[in-house]
Parts: sequence; structure tokens; C-alpha cells
Amino acid sequence: MARRFRARVVQGVVVALVVGSLGACGEPSDLASSEPAGPTKVRIVTEPALERTVTELVDALEADRSDIDLDVVAVGGDELHDRVLDANNDDKSENDLDVIVGSASAVDVLRAEQVLAGDPLVFGADMLVIAVPKGNPGAVEDLDAFTADAAPHTGICEPETYCGAVAENAFSRAGVDADPDVVVPDAIALLLRILSRELDAGLLFRTQAASQLEGISIIPIPEEYNRVQQFSVAAVRASPVIDDTVDWLASSAVAGEILSTHGLRDVPEEP
Repeated sequence: MARRFRARVVQGVVVALVVGSLGACGEPSDLASSEPAGPTKVRIVTEPALERTVTELVDALEADRSDIDLDVVAVGGDELHDRVLDANNDDKSENDLDVIVGSASAVDVLRAEQVLAGDPLVFGADMLVIAVPKGNPGAVEDLDAFTADAAPHTGICEPETYCGAVAENAFSRAGVDADPDVVVPDAIALLLRILSRELDAGLLFRTQAASQLEGISIIPIPEEYNRVQQFSVAAVRASPVIDDTVDWLASSAVAGEILSTHGLRDVPEEP
């Protein structure tokens, strides 16, 4: 009997030592949690027209912040609104969205529906400008260049296009009796004529003119004659990394420079 008791005691001691050793070493999950965390995934939803700009911004932010991994999803129209609603109402990972960049009107609708995690911030704006060939050879100063007796050779888009409709609205607000020399089918046709110096001036949106700054100069049109389209950025979910992303997109100097090159902020004046 004494031997059996002593054997059981020894066996118990061995088991206790093994369990204690495992506890000291830690469970596998504890070991994994001690490893450095990877970058935080942040998904940004935006409009197709802004995708190129937002992608360039994302590349710049990722170069500066190794702790953030950003994805850009571009959807249009009602889908932009619906995707943000789904992100709030669905736990599926494929519907996860963290930041929205879009027209101020679309973002304001989502704010009114109380599905955003913070107030929208100003991202950028687009508006009508006078685009002239680099160096402004026609000495164009303002909308008066588009009158019948003005010397510069000018053009606008067809009134049926958005570009043309906003141009007509600008003339009306400014009290200018416009009579441009040519009316072209769309903004691309007008841009090409300005680049080729067939025209001394044309009315385009700032984002359109900014796409060819190597060959075009921009003359602003006063806001009271203009139709300004604002764009906003807002957090869909709340977290320190998401808030940092929104603040960087809205207010960092690097983001401001990129937005200027795309015409969403004031384009730097030429020396």
C-alpha cells in the first residue's frame, strides 16, 4: 500500500510540473498576440469621378503611415448611398466601409440620416473657369472676352451639356451678352482646341482644365457668377486611425497639393 501511494504522489508531481511548464511558456494564442500588429485596414468609398484623385492621395498617405492599409472603392449614384447604409446595417466584412469622399450634397444626406461617425469636412470644390493657352496669348481677363466685339477667339460647350449650361448661367449672372466664336459638342473637344491654340479662351470646369496644366492657364471666375460643386470627406466608422485618415485628407499640406493639381483646390498661380 505504501508503494502505491508513493507512486501516485510521484505521478501527481510530474503532472503538476508539466502543466506548470506549459503555463509558463504560454498558450499559442498568447504567443501570437505578442507579435507586432499589422497595418490597420481602412476602406474608402468614393465616386468614379474622384477615384483617380483619391487613389493618388491614398498612395501618399500610405507612404507616410506604414500602420495604415487603405483600399479605395468607387461606386456611383445611389450605390454610393446604399453602400454606406449597408456598412452600418450589415456585419459582413465585404460591406465594411470606413470613410466616404463624395459630393457635399450626397454626404449631407447621409449625415441627415445619422449614419456617419463624424461631421463631414471640406475635401475640395469644382467650378467654372476661363481656360486659356499657356501664357494667355489672347490677353483674356474675364468673361467680357466672350462678347461679339471682343478680340479673343473664344468657345464654349453645347448648352445641352452640363459644361455649356453652367457657362450660360455664368454669362447671365455676370450680365454678359456672350457671343462665342464656336460652340463645341463637349468639354474634351473644347480642351483640345485650347491646347492647340485654335482658341484664345474657353469655359471649362477647373478639374477639366487642371488635367492639362502643362499647356493651359486658368483664370478664375468670381464665385457670385459661378456654380460651385463642393466635395466632402467623413468617417463612416469611428476609430483613431479612421479619424487620422479623414483629417489628413481634409487638411494636410500634402493632400492640399495633390488636390490642387487635380483642380479640387485653388491651382497655384503662375510666376
